[in-house]
Amino acid sequence: MERLKKKLSEYDQEHLLRFWEELVDEDRNQLENDIDELDLQEVTAYFKKAVESSQTIAQNTLDDKIQPIDQTKIASVKTSTEEELNTYKEHGLKEIAQGCVAVLLLAGGQGTRLGVTYPKGMYDVALPSHKTLFQLQAERILCLQSMAQQQCGKHGEITWYENQQVSLVVTVEKIALQLL
Repeated sequence: MERLKKKLSEYDQEHLLRFWEELVDEDRNQLENDIDELDLQEVTAYFKKAVESSQTIAQNTLDDKIQPIDQTKIASVKTSTEEELNTYKEHGLKEIAQGCVAVLLLAGGQGTRLGVTYPKGMYDVALPSHKTLFQLQAERILCLQSMAQQQCGKHGEITWYENQQVSLVVTVEKIALQLL
């Protein structure tokens, strides 16, 4: 115990032994092993570096320049009038027809944790249709493009980006095959 106290006191970590007396022998042995495995010099150095970095970052952030969005520029389906919703829809479809709209999918990624070798958006999540999440997304995009063309008389494409380009290539090929 004295050896541990000495080791911890060099790095101001004595609090780790605060409940030592309440522990059973097995837990004391485990705590002692855990503390022995710690490289307190390295951990302390990382902590100090992190604190210094956060102070430097805090001085050089954009937080002071970022302002809340003006309330007049925020809309919701629940708070908008029917006329406003129609205006938003018309404007959105016009932007799609002009090719000015994109979808950014940030939660793509590989399905390795699901035990598959393909993107998790291609995983069958047991919907009654057995459509994948990517297929549903692709169908919505195609529907919006069709609506925009019908309303505006011009075909525009919605570009679909994903955070993992490899996944996207596989995804587009698989969805194309599913839609045929």
